[in-house]
Amino acid sequence: MMDKILRFLRLPLFLLGAVLVFVGDRYLSVESFHTILRASAIALMILSLVMTFMLSVGASAKAHKGEAKSWRKLVIWQIMVVASFGFYLLYRQSLGDAASPESTIAKLYLGGWLTLMILGLFYGIGLEWAMRDTGHGPNAEPQRVGRSGMAWLSIGLFLAALVALNFTAARKNITKDWSYLKVRTPSESSLKMAATLTEDINIALFYPQGNEVRTLVSDYFDALAAKEPRVKVSYYDKDMNPAKAEEFKVSRNGQIVFDVAGKKARIDTGTTIAKARKTIKEIDSQFQKSFLEITSERKTVYFTRGHGELSWVGDEAENQLRSLRLLETFLRQQNYSTRLFGVTEGSASAVPEDAAAVIIAGPTQHFSQEEVDVLKTYVEKGGNIMVLFDIEANVGDAGMPSPTAQNPLEIMVADMGLKFNRVPLANEKNFISATRSPSDAWFVFSNIFTSHESVSSLSKHDERVAVLYYHGGYFSITPELGKWRAFETVRALTDTFVDTNKNFKKDADEKADAYVMGAVAELKDFKAENKNRKGRVVALGDATVLSDALVRNVGNVLFFSDSLKWLVGESELAGALASEEDVKIRHTKKEDVVWFHGTVIIVPALVLGAGFLATRRRKIVVKKGGRNAA
Repeated sequence: MMDKILRFLRLPLFLLGAVLVFVGDRYLSVESFHTILRASAIALMILSLVMTFMLSVGASAKAHKGEAKSWRKLVIWQIMVVASFGFYLLYRQSLGDAASPESTIAKLYLGGWLTLMILGLFYGIGLEWAMRDTGHGPNAEPQRVGRSGMAWLSIGLFLAALVALNFTAARKNITKDWSYLKVRTPSESSLKMAATLTEDINIALFYPQGNEVRTLVSDYFDALAAKEPRVKVSYYDKDMNPAKAEEFKVSRNGQIVFDVAGKKARIDTGTTIAKARKTIKEIDSQFQKSFLEITSERKTVYFTRGHGELSWVGDEAENQLRSLRLLETFLRQQNYSTRLFGVTEGSASAVPEDAAAVIIAGPTQHFSQEEVDVLKTYVEKGGNIMVLFDIEANVGDAGMPSPTAQNPLEIMVADMGLKFNRVPLANEKNFISATRSPSDAWFVFSNIFTSHESVSSLSKHDERVAVLYYHGGYFSITPELGKWRAFETVRALTDTFVDTNKNFKKDADEKADAYVMGAVAELKDFKAENKNRKGRVVALGDATVLSDALVRNVGNVLFFSDSLKWLVGESELAGALASEEDVKIRHTKKEDVVWFHGTVIIVPALVLGAGFLATRRRKIVVKKGGRNAA
């Protein structure tokens, strides 16, 4: 009977004592009340400790050595907590009227109090938890109780270390920002751009002293200046430096001004985190946009139209899989002008002289032979073309060639060594689960890139990025063909197959292979005075790669960015952006299978297995104890 009373009261009394100390110091201002509560609290905790020791003595008297040993272990954690309150009282006394510990002895008392309290409580949680199940009676298992206590003690040690580290950092005024607004270093591409400077670029940041936004953006531009000596960074407060504000034409704080030989560009962030949040997340791309605006000539890219191509205008722009609105915005940010190029703009006559490149994005209807002849003449004279095919060509529509008619555009590209096969690639294992239907097998991805310049960023980061590819065909490559030299750039995963009968399944006659998804071609030994004239072609078997639905994927935009830079002869500027923009995560079918079986089968099975082993072990111990008792 006495044992039951002691077991029932000891832990509540101990916890009540701890609460009384907290209540007294937190909510009572009269010192006499403090003294009474502290004394009462310590008395209750010591009484609880004595009760635990009495339980140990009682178990020994019954010859339950294992239980007695378990109770003695519980005495240890209670002693640690009582000792921590002793250190706390000494700490409060040494602190006096000060708001924080200044003397060495006060800091030692503070460290002793917190460390003993954390370790004692966590050690006690582990011991008390195990004691309930395995610490009583003749079959008590003090070893298991001890292991549980040590496991929780390790958690306490980790937490105590964190508390000590946080205190030290706070005292030393050390901060580390691990939030999502952490893009504070220039990307590889931005550093390459800065390295091309032939004269200084002055970057003036206008923020009040100590402003929170200034702290975030300064890290980025200071890092840029540290890498490139021609980058000069200065800090001003518009109100404190009116002459500089007038020089840089700044009307308010919260602006970053770039100046190269009097040509200026600016980024407006505002002076609050709430307003600057989006700009800071995209600071790297904002810098590139401003840099190109003042250091390079604006190039013009022409997009063909009139053949059902993807576009940022008209009906196509209303379909996420056919819209190029995001791509067109990206091009303008990269200092490109965009123009549409159809029959009314002279596509059957000649490509404009100012064309840095011509992009053919997913035509669903045939080009006329005259238009293809114009493109052929343009590229053979050093022009640059990016052609993205769409296997859903409506060649059987009224007024159009029959489905068996040859496509002049495909013939032109095939003559360069890039034969396009209008059959969808599919994958039964590695695909993107977008619609949860069998057609998702056509939504494939790949991170297999060659070492070609046009995919240099992708090949460097192939462990982290992939190109998403929806209902696209593949190429057969002829490395040398006439005046052209062709190269592969993107290959499919090796378990990808050609879905000839379009049933989304791999049949016996459908071969799995690393099919060529992307390729390039260039004229052999071509030389021209105009550096933008290269005589180059980029080809991809799927136009939706650049659509609004897929171009948000980092791999897709990197493919386009680096391919375009290679086309116009700026591949030395290729590189990934540093960005904290959120990207929607989609699981592949393989990942879905792992998650499904992991959460529905594997995890419950592990829990049941652990429970089975635990109960099995207990039954064995009970039987063994029963035989011994007999």
